[in-house]
Amino acid sequence: MNQELRQVQLYNLIKDQREVSISSLAAHFGVSQVTIRRTLKKLEEAGLVNHIYGKVHVVDTSRTESSFHERIKINQPGKQRMAVVANKLIVNNNIKSVYLDGSSSALEVAKALPRDSQVTIFTNSFSILEVMKEKPQIRLFYLGGFMDWDDRSTFDITTEDQCKQIFLDATFTSCGGFSENGTFNNGYAGAQIRRIMMKNSLQNYLLADHTKYNTQGVFMLTAWDTIDVLITDEQLPETFLKHMRTENVNVCWE
Repeated sequence: MNQELRQVQLYNLIKDQREVSISSLAAHFGVSQVTIRRTLKKLEEAGLVNHIYGKVHVVDTSRTESSFHERIKINQPGKQRMAVVANKLIVNNNIKSVYLDGSSSALEVAKALPRDSQVTIFTNSFSILEVMKEKPQIRLFYLGGFMDWDDRSTFDITTEDQCKQIFLDATFTSCGGFSENGTFNNGYAGAQIRRIMMKNSLQNYLLADHTKYNTQGVFMLTAWDTIDVLITDEQLPETFLKHMRTENVNVCWE
């Protein structure tokens, strides 16, 4: 099993049971207790679980991957401001091909696209597909696969295989949280697709509002060396901005 997927499933199981023994976790996943302890170490470092005397209990029950319908309501004005910045960058940098992920932040970018925009959109988001139906002048390539209706996106091996054949100017993706260490997610869905598209892109833009700052997740999504520009909704602490300069990441906000 993929290590990141095991981290997510392990955390969800601990969260559901509140307290569970290492031996029962090892039996549940069919792996050794050494493997479980190695995975737990990452969750402990993220401040998600505590491990005491062979028992594990959850520390923070809020860090779970909420449904798309829940995420879309969070700080929508901030996401709309980020969308304005993103669309300015698309025009100013003469970006012609863009991947938009299944995040609610990327959805706002799609909504803000002018109807006569000379850009080709690649996405696996059903919500973005619905928005683009109202903008038929904009070229759209939908990445198919099995649909996850909670996330309103497609992602499976078929989707990943399509992504490997696509090379584009820019990606606009989001995350569950970010800090000086990198970007994090609480759910595994779509993570590999984001990484493939970032690898095949000339420029990578991260959409992350201020509420996600200094928030750890269940697993690391990307290090800062894969991000060119962080788009946020308000100025972040100077200590963080200084660190971003050392990482050669431009930070933009509106």
